Amino acid sequence: MATLNATPSSTGSGRRRQRGYVLFVSLIALLVLYLGFLYFIHGTLSDAQLTGNAVQRSKNLQASDLALRAVMQQIDQIAASGQMLEISATSQAWWRAVNPGTAIPDATYWSQCAQSTDPTARCEQVAAPTGSSLPGHYADQYQSLAVVQPTGRFDSYSCQIPQYTAVYYDIVIHTAEANGRTAADTETVYKLCVPSGS
Repeated sequence: MATLNATPSSTGSGRRRQRGYVLFVSLIALLVLYLGFLYFIHGTLSDAQLTGNAVQRSKNLQASDLALRAVMQQIDQIAASGQMLEISATSQAWWRAVNPGTAIPDATYWSQCAQSTDPTARCEQVAAPTGSSLPGHYADQYQSLAVVQPTGRFDSYSCQIPQYTAVYYDIVIHTAEANGRTAADTETVYKLCVPSGS
């Protein structure tokens, strides 16, 4: 009888060990699946955020292009006088009276320039030109600030008109969403042909 009692007790303890092992393996498998799920969700959310930021930056650049067109229209109207902007644009808020080769504005500059009256530290808020279209309402969703500053570069051959000199200017546009989450800065070199010696 002693032999019969020993056999069932050893079999029961083996089954308990086997159940504990299966439970342990199941918990590890569930943990691995959970971590994999978290990794997948994190990757998906990160991709969605990056895609959203890229789309918004593209819209900011579209708004910057519209603001650039508006500034160029203003420059063309002022340039009709045949003078360099250093003479004809001094009263314009977008004209930045700095030495040629001065660095283009940075984030600190853009945060303060709209309120500044200093001709070396001001900018102008640019409205979208008439007849332009942009997804959404331009004035409600975007704020575009612009400055035009001298580059110090002249060229007497690129205008292809006798007695005219090309004068080059930097146009810098800062366009930000109304909520301030994303912004885009664009820089364009603008060529203005003026009579030589003006």
